[in-house]
Amino acid sequence: MADSNLKNIRIEKLEKIKSKGINPYAYSFDKTYSVADALASEGKKVKTAGKIFSLRTHGNIAFADLKDETGGIQIFFQKKLLSPEEYKNIELLDIGDYIGVEGEVGKTIAGEISIIPISYQLLTKSLMPIPSEWFGLKEAEIRYRQRYLDLLINPKVRERFNIRTKLISGVR
Repeated sequence: MADSNLKNIRIEKLEKIKSKGINPYAYSFDKTYSVADALASEGKKVKTAGKIFSLRTHGNIAFADLKDETGGIQIFFQKKLLSPEEYKNIELLDIGDYIGVEGEVGKTIAGEISIIPISYQLLTKSLMPIPSEWFGLKEAEIRYRQRYLDLLINPKVRERFNIRTKLISGVR
């Protein structure tokens, strides 16, 4: 019941995105850095993309955790660096959406290495919520039936899967 309600909310956000003339399923993005490379590029301008795993807003700033296959990094949105429309559109983003960001890698006041974007682009709108990392997928039945969720949420399973893939490719 709760999942269908969340899906309806996300569909409403999708309709708002479309009404603003934004393509919710972009067909290209010129990603020049992986997230791991961006983490090691403090002070440089980077352009990367990934999936949003958390999103929190605090007045004139917002934070998101962005992950790709190489790792995760924090995105530090500042109202003063984005256009008013871009900053307002952050409320249309959800956990599970793919975005591309362009900006400088720097440290926040708390010392966290972050990308401070001057622009961002929605690449794919997610309509279904992903399970929380805290509760995860505890039932073995669900883990086996929805393998894609297990690989998404559990990094140890994903690492084991990648090693197995490389081993089988090597044997072939």
